[in-house]
Amino acid sequence: MNTTRTNEEKLDLFADLIEPAGAIIADREWAMLWQAHDRAGAIKSAIRNHKKEIVEILARIEGADPDKYNIDGLSLFFRLAALFKRPDLEGVADLFTSQDQSGAGAFSGPAMADTQDGAQ
Repeated sequence: MNTTRTNEEKLDLFADLIEPAGAIIADREWAMLWQAHDRAGAIKSAIRNHKKEIVEILARIEGADPDKYNIDGLSLFFRLAALFKRPDLEGVADLFTSQDQSGAGAFSGPAMADTQDGAQ
């Protein structure tokens, strides 16, 4: 993997990853699993249902041609294991998935302070 990319190359990589990552994030099954904090299930779903996108993402990250890229299974396993340990990635998908808009659990009316003597 090329770790000496310029800022411009990093931005180009990010631009190249938007479409395949967006296809995965837009998948309802993946989104439900991710929002349920089932990271293993979400990753499994992405791999099973978006093979082309996963290959493109991996190839682009490694600076390879997606059409000629050959996955190294052991390297992929360790890369995924490292992602599971990154707390900074926990909220990334939340930027792309919508929150529940059902209103369940919503409160209405003015907020009132609870005091020890019962006055409001």
